[in-house]
Amino acid sequence: MRTRCAAGFEYVKDNLGKIKIIDARTPEEFDGTVIRAARAGHIPTSENIDWSNNLTSDGKLKPNDATELKALFKD
Repeated sequence: MRTRCAAGFEYVKDNLGKIKIIDARTPEEFDGTVIRAARAGHIPTSENIDWSNNLTSDGKLKPNDATELKALFKD
């Protein structure tokens, strides 16, 4: 795991609205209509980008330099 990309609960809580949080679950898990965790819904101010957007049509991970990924994760 790339530790510089990981954040703990306290850091996230203290920085809500100051940092960009990407929730890679399905849109249904993000909005709480499908519950697969202890609590439904998402972290306030987080943005949903479904994990499947990171895959090519044959199910492989898109390369880091893929134009679509750069557009998806910009800002």
